[in-house]
Amino acid sequence: MQVSFGQVLVRLIKLGIIFTLISPDGWDFFNTNVVAFFSDGTDDLVSGVMAIATGVTPPPGSTPFYAFDAMASYLIHPDVLIAIMARSASAGRSACSWAA
Repeated sequence: MQVSFGQVLVRLIKLGIIFTLISPDGWDFFNTNVVAFFSDGTDDLVSGVMAIATGVTPPPGSTPFYAFDAMASYLIHPDVLIAIMARSASAGRSACSWAA
C-alpha cells in the first residue's frame, strides 16, 4: 500500500506533538499554551461573539455573557415583574371593554 504525502505529514505532526509533550519542557509548554487557551481564551471568544451579536462591549473582568446577565437582572427585578403583570392584567380588560 502506498502512503500519500498528506498521510506522512499528518503522522510527522502527531509524532512532533508527542515528542514535544514528553520532552522536559513539554508540560510547561502544554500548560502555558493549551491550558491557558481553554481557561481564558474561550471566555474571550464568547465575549467577542456576544459583543458582535448584541453591540454591547463588556467591561474588563466581567463574565462572557455580560449582556445577557444585564438583561436577565433587569427582567427579574421586582418592579419590572410587577409592571409586566399589571399591564397584562389591564390589557385583558381594555380589550374586552370595547367589544361589549
